[in-house]
Amino acid sequence: MPGASRVLVLVVLFLSLLPGAVWAQEAPPPRLYVAFGGLKDTTGSLSVEQVRATEALMRDELTRRGALLAPEQESPEQAKKVLRKLKVSGYRLLAKLHSLPGGGLRLSMVCSRYPAGSLLGNVEVKASGGEPDELLEALVPAVIGEAAGAFQWN
Repeated sequence: MPGASRVLVLVVLFLSLLPGAVWAQEAPPPRLYVAFGGLKDTTGSLSVEQVRATEALMRDELTRRGALLAPEQESPEQAKKVLRKLKVSGYRLLAKLHSLPGGGLRLSMVCSRYPAGSLLGNVEVKASGGEPDELLEALVPAVIGEAAGAFQWN
C-alpha cells in the first residue's frame, strides 16, 4: 500500500500528542551524584517564589548535566552505597545569592565531596542590567557550568 507509511507516521505523531504518552526511552546513566543544599538568599529583595523557582532551575540544570540528585536527609552509609553502585563521584553543593551595587546579582556555590565533606572550592558568577528573574535565569546555567569545569564533572 503506497500510503500506509504516511498513515503510520500520522498515527505515531497523534499518539505522541496524547496526554500521558510515554515513549520507552532509557535515560543515560548519571555522571555524578549531587546533594543540593538549596539556595540562600542574602539580597533581601527577592520573593520566596523567586528563590524557589531558582532552586528548581538549579535542580533542572544539574539533572540536565547528568546529575542524580540525592534525597534530603540521606545518611552517609546510604550515599556510599549509591556511589558504589553507580560508580560516580558525589558532591554537595550550597548556593548563595548576593546583591551587587547597581541592581546586579552574584550567585556563588560552594562544592565539597559527598558524603565525606572535604571542601573542593567555590565558584561565582555575576549578572546585571536586567530584571531579577532574567538575571537569575542567566546565572543558574553559568554557575553550574563554572562548577562543572572547576571540579571536573565532565
